[in-house]
Parts: sequence; C-alpha cells; structure tokens
Amino acid sequence: MKAMLLTKTMLLTSAALLLTSPALAADKMVSNPLTPSEYQARVQTLDEKYAQKEKELAALESEYQQRVLTLNEKYAALEAALESRITRAREELTETLNKNNSRNIQAGLPAEIDSAPQKVLLQMERGTVRVWPAPRPFSSVIVGSNVLDAKPGRFGNADLEISAQEEGSGNIILTDQQGKVIADIQVRVRDPMPRKDKMKRVPLQDLMVEVPPSNGDGK
Repeated sequence: MKAMLLTKTMLLTSAALLLTSPALAADKMVSNPLTPSEYQARVQTLDEKYAQKEKELAALESEYQQRVLTLNEKYAALEAALESRITRAREELTETLNKNNSRNIQAGLPAEIDSAPQKVLLQMERGTVRVWPAPRPFSSVIVGSNVLDAKPGRFGNADLEISAQEEGSGNIILTDQQGKVIADIQVRVRDPMPRKDKMKRVPLQDLMVEVPPSNGDGK
C-alpha cells in the first residue's frame, strides 16, 4: 500500500515538472495561431525589409558601374598616353637615323639607304613648325594638302621644314634627282591643346620686399 502511494506521488510530481518546463511552454506558444492582423503586420515588416535590401543592392550596383566606368576612362587615357609616347619615340629614332644618313651622304661616307620609300606619320598642332630630317637628300617637295606647307630647311635638301597651317590631314612627298619617291610623310594637324600649366605672370612690384634701414651695426 505504501509502495503504491509512493509511486503515485512520484508520477504527480513528474507531471507537475513537465507542465512547468520551458519546452512545454514554448510548445503552447507555438500552438497558439496568429491573428490575421498579427500575420499581416509580420508580412508587411518582411516586405519592408526586402524593399530596403533591394534599394541597398541597387545602390551597390550603381556604385560598381560608376567605378568600372571611371577605371575604363583612366585605362583609356593611360593607353592613349602610352601610345603617344611610343609613337614619339619611334619618330625620334627615325629622325636620328635619317639625320645620320644625310650627314654621312654629304660627307661621302657609307650610309644605310633603303630603296623603299620611307613612310612616316607625324602629329602636329596648328600654327607650329617642325624640322624633319629626310632619309637622304631630296630634290623636290610635293605637298598634297593646303593644311600644310613644306620647304627645304636651313641645311638645304637634307631636312624639311613643315608648317601646320590648318586643322586636318595631308601628305608630303619627297623625290630624288631621278624622280624616285624617297619619303611619304603623313601629317595630322589638330588645334592647339589648352595649356593648364602656364605660369601666372606676377607684377614685379608684388615681388619686391621692403628692407628696414640698417643702424650701422649690421643688425
């Protein structure tokens, strides 16, 4: 009898502990359904969060596209600058070789003479003058455009003085005494580029500094 009473007491105690446990309380909370207004409020909150995330994603994509565009512009500018420097280096090398050949020919020394006409592309600004050494002495100059003017330089038929008169492009043909073409010069003339690095002129009086008179002791 006492054993049965003890067993019953233990069962009641276990049941009480189960009823007061957090897990059971959570199950009770889950089992309670949401009201329509509560459900609608939660859905609306989720929609607002989703819309906010969409805005943040769109802003990030716009920033990414802007950075890509900026990088592409910088790359294009760098590529153009490098191409210009390479072109100028080639021009300087060709002019140096031509100058040496002309001097050797005039001095009666051996020179590296190419039978094929030399083709050159020059970039000039309107209103500028450029002296271009010919690959070898020439006898005639043919200017194929009114944007240019050309004549023998101060060294006679060893170099050519080219004047860029108008914006555009044209070519100059040099021939030797036999009428053979020795050079075909393509010239592109553009408007002068703005000079942002011009020095600002400062009046002389702004640079003058007043010096106090000396009292004779060197101070």
